Amino acid sequence: MKNYIVFDVGTYNTKILYGGYSNGYVMVKKTAVLKTPEGMVDNGMLDIDIASDTLSEFLDNIQINPKLAMGAAVVVSSSIVSRSFSLPYSNQKELHNMVLMEVERLFSEVLQSYVMDYTCTNLNVLDDTKTADVMMFALPEKIHKAYEDVFINIGTKPAKLDVASNSSSKTFTQRLFINDIACPTDQTIALMDIGHTTLNMQIIEKGVLKFCRVLKIGGADITKAIMDDLDVPFEEAQHLKEHVVDLSELVKSKATESAMRVLDDIANEIQRVLRYFASISTQGEVSLVYMYGGTSRIKNLSKFMQNILGCEVIPINTMNVIHLENDLPLDCYPSDFLNSAGTLVKL
Repeated sequence: MKNYIVFDVGTYNTKILYGGYSNGYVMVKKTAVLKTPEGMVDNGMLDIDIASDTLSEFLDNIQINPKLAMGAAVVVSSSIVSRSFSLPYSNQKELHNMVLMEVERLFSEVLQSYVMDYTCTNLNVLDDTKTADVMMFALPEKIHKAYEDVFINIGTKPAKLDVASNSSSKTFTQRLFINDIACPTDQTIALMDIGHTTLNMQIIEKGVLKFCRVLKIGGADITKAIMDDLDVPFEEAQHLKEHVVDLSELVKSKATESAMRVLDDIANEIQRVLRYFASISTQGEVSLVYMYGGTSRIKNLSKFMQNILGCEVIPINTMNVIHLENDLPLDCYPSDFLNSAGTLVKL
């Protein structure tokens, strides 16, 4: 099994996973979390000097030798372009050429300033005609280059750069158990990563990624509302959000009221995306939502979202695809490393 160091650089926390992929499972040897230094990342774009110095020092502190592993990363950015389309299929080489032609027809600038990748999500056969469903992702070349430079600077060989919408959904291609319960394979499922500044949504039909969106909303908006309403500093507002806000309170605290005002807006944005998907899907509406990410752990958020979205909402704690060899960092869950783990699936 090859070893990889996977970086998931967020605006609030940076998560590191050290491990590999074997026999359908991500074997995790070590995990770590550090506070992301100010200025290290902006909408997915790394400051090469800050990132190189920070990550090199941190890897040394947690005793991971970057020279003994390949470098990988998962990226979240609103500048990532994603599109899905169907094309006639005869063989892989011809499909590749047709994807390039389709991308150039839709947005020629993508081939000039973006690094493109795509996945054939499904083959359809009707009579003697074959078509392929394709999900395409295009990452700005400057973001791709910055990660490669950081990998080289810290002494590891660049191997894989994935977008979060693609990495986490790859775990749904297997016989998956979430929180020790089998994930249904015959439903349309939404997967939501509610982070600090972004909410990453993927919609999966029968194990196949069909749609994704990155919304520029997240936990930071809730923290700011608490700061403004209660006139408290960031650290106190963050503590209130994580430990005091409870959406099931009969008599709402001021912090909970502030959080609910923002969460109403977030839920309405999610509902708008789900309605749009339902309007273009032939399989019907989303019937189940899984959520993860730091903000998803606000007390009773799942019930709050369930009432607004009108479908079951389940917070992800564990997944059978992730095998941990050591304890997680304090206040972390296996799902915090879902994006990183998905990057290694089928690598």
